[in-house]
Amino acid sequence: MRKLFAPPELEISGIFARAFVDNLQSIETAPILEKHGFMTLESNEWYPTHKFMDAMNELAGDTNLSSNMIAIGMEIGARFPPPPGIENPTMADALRFWNDVYQGAHRGYNGSIGDITVEQVTPTHFRTLHDHLYPDDFVYGIAYTLARQYLQPGTSFTVYYDPDLPRRDEDGSDVTVIHITWEE
Repeated sequence: MRKLFAPPELEISGIFARAFVDNLQSIETAPILEKHGFMTLESNEWYPTHKFMDAMNELAGDTNLSSNMIAIGMEIGARFPPPPGIENPTMADALRFWNDVYQGAHRGYNGSIGDITVEQVTPTHFRTLHDHLYPDDFVYGIAYTLARQYLQPGTSFTVYYDPDLPRRDEDGSDVTVIHITWEE
């Protein structure tokens, strides 16, 4: 995993920050977060993003790095609010709303924190491009959970990294591409 950074003034919403301790791998992730000064996290508060980056950088030395990052991302996906003004949102709606959620989960910094760009390849195939603050496996976990939440129950789906493009966490590329496909 690449070394993660965030501007010191950037804050993350407590709703999403809690995913660092409320996830399937919390037995491994919570103690590291506590070590970085987070004994309690409140959903309605804001926290320094750089401290979470420090904790994730420490997790990078763990043999379970991928599992831990995916677990945190899955919990973020579970906290994903539905797109506003849309009754019964589809997977396409959720994916198109992803960057808005990412941007809204942060405050306090006037510069760019990167983006999530979503491209529809076919009605059941979306390509997402990530050039933001977070590691690849973290966003893979979010994509997986969004598919589980927004596709009809029992729908077969696949989330995968683009096999023809290097990832940001592998070689420092500018963007990581994740595909989400499903069968109707």
